[in-house]
Amino acid sequence: MSTIKCTNVEALAGGGAPDNLLPITCSAWANFNGSGVLSIRDSYNISSITDNGTGDFSPNFAVAMANANYSVVASSKGSVGSGNNAGNRIMQLIYDSTTSGFEMISTQTAGATASDAELIYFQVFGGQ
Repeated sequence: MSTIKCTNVEALAGGGAPDNLLPITCSAWANFNGSGVLSIRDSYNISSITDNGTGDFSPNFAVAMANANYSVVASSKGSVGSGNNAGNRIMQLIYDSTTSGFEMISTQTAGATASDAELIYFQVFGGQ
């Protein structure tokens, strides 16, 4: 078996990654604190995240997508020990997708009430 190792992948004509890699690469992602003071732990292609209220967040892309037809995969985790089902959260709603960002709602699994989460993660694929 052969191994390919490289630091950068570039199209033959120069510029960014070859077009055939775009559908399989992550367009944007983030790991952030969604309770207390919102803070981004680490991210790619995310300029900021707006806190719209309890459990409601809007990530903003640093570089806009070519279209709003991307897919978002998200998960979250609450603070263990701070109430009934505190450690259980789901990303119930992801909507208002635009080329500049989207909105998402974190809820408790025990109900549909919006709820801040200690840890929130998301990945965006497509839209390129």
